[in-house]
Amino acid sequence: MRPRLRTIVISLLTLGLLAYCFRKADPADVWAETRRADPGLLILSVVITALTYAIRAFRWQFLLAPIGRTRYRVAFETTVIGFAANSLIPGRVGEVLRPYLLARRESLNATSAFATIILERALDLAAVLVLFAVFVFVSAPDAIAGDPGQLALVKFGGMVAAGSAVAQRIVPWRLSRRPLHDGWLSRVLGQDRVAELGA
Repeated sequence: MRPRLRTIVISLLTLGLLAYCFRKADPADVWAETRRADPGLLILSVVITALTYAIRAFRWQFLLAPIGRTRYRVAFETTVIGFAANSLIPGRVGEVLRPYLLARRESLNATSAFATIILERALDLAAVLVLFAVFVFVSAPDAIAGDPGQLALVKFGGMVAAGSAVAQRIVPWRLSRRPLHDGWLSRVLGQDRVAELGA
């Protein structure tokens, strides 16, 4: 498809999706709520969102490094496209579109690029669990109302979740830093099985 025609098709598709999303919205109400918004907070939200995409693109480059070299500009552009697709199209299509576009532009394996998205989501989940545990243990006692017994159970669950999330990151990293035939792994699985894994 020619670049000019592709731009027209994408623009029409974007307008169509926006029209679909706002089909039940009252333009007057939307404009009234927009005028009541704090301009400073709106600008701050845009800056923070752009910074989030920039950091995500940098992290994605790091995750993609084992399968090939990628340009930061391409990682950033496809990240923005993917999250825009998630906002406009149901089913989180952007999670599939993002690695596909990057793999096509950087001549990488699309399946391997998609695997990095799964790893990225695992890292996000680990960060959420750790933040949840920090909130539960650091927040003031009167900030969380409810049954003390239930709160103790929530704290225990937060501790277990955060501990498992950290362990799931540390154990693979630790194993990757040591030869498979070295240490406790060879004693648990046996030398022959470890040799197969290392092959």
